[in-house]
Amino acid sequence: MKFFHKQKFIDLKALLLLLPFIGSLQAEESSVEQAEVGELSISLVVGYGEKSNPLHKGDAFPLLLVPSVHYYGKNWYFDNGDLAYTLVENSDYSVNLVTSFNGEAAHFYDWHPANILAVSQFVQSDTSEQSPEFDQSSEPATPSPGTGGNNGGGSDGFGSDQQTPTGITDIPEQNQKQQVEKIHYDQIAKRKWNLDAGAQLHWFIDEQQQIKIRWMYDVMGVHQGHSLKLEYSHKWRFNQWRHKIKFGIDWLSSDLVNYYYGISQRDTQAESLWYQPGSASLPYLGYASSYKFNDTWSWVMSAHYQQLTSKIADSPIVAKDYRYTLFTGIKYVF
Repeated sequence: MKFFHKQKFIDLKALLLLLPFIGSLQAEESSVEQAEVGELSISLVVGYGEKSNPLHKGDAFPLLLVPSVHYYGKNWYFDNGDLAYTLVENSDYSVNLVTSFNGEAAHFYDWHPANILAVSQFVQSDTSEQSPEFDQSSEPATPSPGTGGNNGGGSDGFGSDQQTPTGITDIPEQNQKQQVEKIHYDQIAKRKWNLDAGAQLHWFIDEQQQIKIRWMYDVMGVHQGHSLKLEYSHKWRFNQWRHKIKFGIDWLSSDLVNYYYGISQRDTQAESLWYQPGSASLPYLGYASSYKFNDTWSWVMSAHYQQLTSKIADSPIVAKDYRYTLFTGIKYVF
C-alpha cells in the first residue's frame, strides 16, 4: 500500500470523491443560510492549496478544484458528504442523526473525500526523535530490541523475527530509548475506509456564535472505534466580507487510533516494533474568509491547523506531530 500521494492534479474521479467535507472551503459559510428547503445548491472553487500528510514519505495533497453540493429537505439534508436527519430544530439548538466518512483514512489513500479540508497553518513543531521510522531499502529491515510499544492484535502480518543492531552506535546508556528502529513500509497492512454514524448537537448562542458537539461511531465494523468533537465558532460580517474563526478538540478512541496509527501482528511479526498509541485528544484552530463580488462570484480562503499528540507522533508510521490544510480561490455558484 502507499503512504504518500504521487498525483499532482485532480481529475473527474477525484472531484466525485472530494465532495464530502468541502463546506469549510467555502469560507465556512453556513449552508443553512444559503439553501432554501427543497433546493439543490452547487458551487465550484478554482484555486490552489494543499492538505499535509503527517505519515512517513507522505506528500502534501494538492487542492485545485473544489466542488460543493448540498440539499436541504424538510427533515433531512445532504451537505458535502454529511447525510443527516433532523430530530429537533429551533432558534436555540438543533439535534441531528448524521453519517459521514471517517477522515483518518485519508492519509493512506491518494483519493479520499477528506483530502479536501481547508483550515490554518501554524509554526511547525519538532517531531519526536524516539519514533521508529520506515526503512527505504529494498528488503524489509530486521528489528532490534528496544522501543517497541504495547502488544497489538490483528492477522495477516508478516516480518522477520530476527533481531540485529540498527547500526546506530555510541549512544549514551541513558539515551538508549532514542535508538531508532526501522520497519519497511511494504510490511504495513492496508488501512480501510469506514463510514461513521452518530449524533450532532448545534447550540446557537446568538447569531454569531455557536457550539457543536458531535459523536460518531464506526458502523462498518472496521475498527469499532468512536470519536467526539467539541467546537466553538464565531462569525462576523462587514459589508461584502465574511469571516469565521473556530477552535475545538477531537477525541479519538483507542480502537480508532490503534487501527490507523498503531503497529501490530497484522503489520509485522517483530514484537519489538509493535506499538499501540491508545486514545488521543487533538486540538485544532481554523480561520476562513470570503469576499462576495456578486451573487455568483466570490473570493474564498480557508486554513486549518491540528496538533497531533505525542502518542500518535511516536508511531512508527508517523513523521510529523501536526497536520494542516490551506486553500484560496475563486468561487462560482451555479
